[in-house]
Amino acid sequence: MHDLSPGGELLQWASEMGSGRWGQFRASAEHLARKHGLKKRPWNLARELSSLGHLDIDWEARRWSIAKPTLNVVPGLGLCVVLTGSRPYHFLQSFRDAVDDPSVFDFQMRQSEPHESAPAAIFAKCANLEVVEKVASRTNARFVVDPSTSLAASMPSLGDQQLVLAAPPDLDLDTEWFNPYNVEWEECEDRGDPKEGLYRQALTERRRHLWHEADRWWKTDLAYGQFRALQGEGQRVMKWQSATTNGGQSSCLEVRRYVRLPDLAERALTICDGRMPSRGHRSDGDGHVYERYSNVPEGIYHELARRLGQLPTTEGGGEVNA
Repeated sequence: MHDLSPGGELLQWASEMGSGRWGQFRASAEHLARKHGLKKRPWNLARELSSLGHLDIDWEARRWSIAKPTLNVVPGLGLCVVLTGSRPYHFLQSFRDAVDDPSVFDFQMRQSEPHESAPAAIFAKCANLEVVEKVASRTNARFVVDPSTSLAASMPSLGDQQLVLAAPPDLDLDTEWFNPYNVEWEECEDRGDPKEGLYRQALTERRRHLWHEADRWWKTDLAYGQFRALQGEGQRVMKWQSATTNGGQSSCLEVRRYVRLPDLAERALTICDGRMPSRGHRSDGDGHVYERYSNVPEGIYHELARRLGQLPTTEGGGEVNA
């Protein structure tokens, strides 16, 4: 069960540490990136761990903490439990002992491109819920049924976001405007009379994002800023397919490439099958490229779409009545 991926090594280090400052995590991530010849920034590696339910990050305080080990019973996987949270050495040892049982079959899957650097997904196929509870008890892990539904329900909506006033930025400093028509970033050209909407500036290790409206500027989160801009233009960037229309495979949710989902939404979706989204799926309907999350129930799609100002559609493209 040894995970040799960069993210696997980073997760084990973070699990042994428990929590710390961002500078500490960044140094470890940079070391592992050099070791593996990986061209990924530390915050991208951190985001993968966060999306998979292993790591919690407070960017304002610049601190991180590891999540408690959790066995997640996910609908649609047939009592195939997804392991999230901390993976210190002693826990992995106790997990190996706990699943050494005829009623349990454990296995792991490497993440696919472009997230192959992320930790491998660990699963345990159990005979029934009583077996899951026994494994959780023997490993001192949490035991959660259908975590995606509760995560989606707890995610703040666009209307819940409180924007914080900010000083007008210097638009001559590496500034881009998010174009909601083609869902792309463009160089800021109208510096004297900037358009309303979402802007980003690469002034530090992580870009800062600002919302401009009615001659005022506010600090904003990237994901909510993008969906606020998309809502204003009625742009739909999320599509759901049932297993029936997805070539007999599991149901899936596709999100337009380069659109960032809120952290809770990403975690709710990745935990549906334990893996990061696959990339490069070109839609036959509109020709755009999408990232695909597998085994996503329709109810999760509707909840996330509603909270992000995305009007859900049926598989035939029609609108779903609220």
